Amino acid sequence: MARTEQVFDYIIVGGGTAGNRISKAFPTASLLVIERGVAQDDRVTPALGFAPGFGSDIETNLLSTPQRNFEDLMVSQTSGLIPGGSSAVNYETWTRGASVDFDQWAEIAGDRRWSWEGMLPYFKANETFIPSGTQKSFQEENLGLHGTDGPITVSHPSSSGKPRDYPLRQDITRFHEALGAKLIPENNDGSVIGYTEVAQSNYDGQRQFAAKGYLFGSNVTVWTESEVHHIEIEGQRATRVTGIRYSGGGSGRKVGEFRASAKVEIILSAGALFSPKLLMLSGIGPKEELDKHDIPLKVDLPVGQNLSDHPCVSTKWTVSKKHASIGVGPMVTESCDWTTGPPMDWIAFHRAKSSTLEAASEHLAANEKKYYLSEGKAHWECFTIRRVHRERLQHTGFPIIQRISDAQFK
Repeated sequence: MARTEQVFDYIIVGGGTAGNRISKAFPTASLLVIERGVAQDDRVTPALGFAPGFGSDIETNLLSTPQRNFEDLMVSQTSGLIPGGSSAVNYETWTRGASVDFDQWAEIAGDRRWSWEGMLPYFKANETFIPSGTQKSFQEENLGLHGTDGPITVSHPSSSGKPRDYPLRQDITRFHEALGAKLIPENNDGSVIGYTEVAQSNYDGQRQFAAKGYLFGSNVTVWTESEVHHIEIEGQRATRVTGIRYSGGGSGRKVGEFRASAKVEIILSAGALFSPKLLMLSGIGPKEELDKHDIPLKVDLPVGQNLSDHPCVSTKWTVSKKHASIGVGPMVTESCDWTTGPPMDWIAFHRAKSSTLEAASEHLAANEKKYYLSEGKAHWECFTIRRVHRERLQHTGFPIIQRISDAQFK
């Protein structure tokens, strides 16, 4: 069969966090998963090998446009560029979110499957949950909300297979309490306001991510280092998508520009930024925007509009306690194995302060106000992570955290 005529039942564009899982829904169909990143990279396996950082070759390294509220600075909007997507490079923090968010999605969509109760069976099927070692009795009443035989092992620093009694653990609880947070059993039961021991997608020093938990079946063809740049849409009224055009030469394939078609369906799973981009490049999007770029319009839809994201703002503190940073003392001791995961132990979700809520009530539109001010809605997330001691930092292409984990796992 000619390269330009390859045919599958389904084509999944994007082998990231969702693409891996979606492929398991069609165990007997012929599937193509097409992924822009490399096939694999051993750096993502150790749990300490988190967040490689801007400039990494396994991230997209995107920057935003200049942001007026950040003095026209451009903000990193990077994401994973490897099978498993961002689940292969993130901080491994396992948080489902507040139940009110899902219930509001269901209301907007007019579909209860998006509600907290509608999503809960999928949350449970996804995980093998190991309760906190220090809050186990506190969490017992919630165990029915968690899975016991899913592909992703979810643990806590006190239950992750190796000792992780980090320095400053008790000091950090006082920090959260000083901010007004109360200790709660967990934040994955739908009620997130408060602080608790963080749940993480790692165990025994190994990252638990989508490409590891959801292995591709024998019915799945995977092409990596291949970028889809156009979706072929049938007819002027865009009644059916028939194929994709892509370029690349990974997985031992010839470099070039090719076409693949789907008998049943094309599934876009390229992420919150790249899926809208691909739709617009293919003629599905706001007419005004497409006209600017001379893209023939297929369907006039507000694709790519109304995106909201959560900025990450970090503050750095110098502490006097010895051995409170990675790399200052031994990496493995009887009480703490620093190689086992991201060095954090507590996480908190907070409501905005009263002055912010009052300003929101005054200035937001009615529909925005409803979603922002709803009871149970979290407005900011807070966690403390021990960073590499400044004297240990080196100017190389990959952060020292990754090099430390490489050395420990070789």
